[in-house]
Amino acid sequence: QALKGSEEKYRGANEERIAAHEELAASEEELRQQFLALQKQEEEISRQNAALRISEANYRTIFETSNDSIFIHDPDTGEILDVNENALATFGWSREDLLAKSLDSFMAGEAPFSAKEAREAIMRAAGGEPQLFEWQNKDSAGIERWQEVRLKRAKLENEDCIIAIVRDISERKKQEIELQKSRDHNQSLINAIPDPMFIIRTDGLVVDYIPSKEHPQMQPAQFVGRS
Repeated sequence: QALKGSEEKYRGANEERIAAHEELAASEEELRQQFLALQKQEEEISRQNAALRISEANYRTIFETSNDSIFIHDPDTGEILDVNENALATFGWSREDLLAKSLDSFMAGEAPFSAKEAREAIMRAAGGEPQLFEWQNKDSAGIERWQEVRLKRAKLENEDCIIAIVRDISERKKQEIELQKSRDHNQSLINAIPDPMFIIRTDGLVVDYIPSKEHPQMQPAQFVGRS
């Protein structure tokens, strides 16, 4: 009887030890799986950080070697956070001076080229609507320059910002203005001619007709396209 009771007691203790061992093994396996998951997560974070460093290095290379002026703006205030070398050369300020300036400092000053309109464009870009427009800025000497401006929301160093890519189009605008003046002058000369005017190709085909004031009823459709 006593022996039987001892055996049952030993068997019960042994089963408890086995259960405890199995529970310990399960806990160890769970910890091992958690460790492997954590290790995998750390490897992924390390990979992402390496990719981010490469991306930021590439961005900085493009940023500093671009032929366009690049401004980085705060999406909420429009404050200038960074500029590239081309911006410094184009506008004639040092980096410290330019970063310390408000938008008003180098705007043409009057609508539609004032700081107010500039901030509104930045706010639209901050809302996810890329912007493309022509603009007038002024450099450190007060000379007004025509610019083509592209605004786009982006994330740099895990912070939201507005990237402004600014291309100087002053020469192009100068040519456009001169061309328009020439067209206006030629049109004035044409309007001053009292007689009707035909523009005829070398093969005799009429390609345009400008009626005279004395005969306004005669319209281009009566002559254009005929020989």
